[in-house]
Amino acid sequence: MMKTAITAAFLLIAGACTKEKTQPQLTGKNDTDSCKTVSVSFKTDILPAIATRCSGSNCHGAGSGQELTDYGKTKALEANIRIRVLQTGDMPPYGSPQLTSCEKSQLKSWLDSGSPNN
Repeated sequence: MMKTAITAAFLLIAGACTKEKTQPQLTGKNDTDSCKTVSVSFKTDILPAIATRCSGSNCHGAGSGQELTDYGKTKALEANIRIRVLQTGDMPPYGSPQLTSCEKSQLKSWLDSGSPNN
């Protein structure tokens, strides 16, 4: 009886360890259904995405020559950003952290609204 209980407990634990678990669905910046594309703010929407995906020390950070570290420097490169990020898609380069579809939509909305400093 004890051997059966131990075997059953082992099988239950082993089954739990191998059972496929599903990941929770991400929301917010990765969820295009909840993506805010009206009144996009440089400070709260665009700059955080740039800081996360583009302005690392090896890319568009301080001293890189094409810095995306503040509004003025980003505004000066807006034509490049539109072409390289939204049209050709060669930025960020393969192997680097990529913009989510929401971040791209927000970037497009911000650029289309005249790239305001907000």
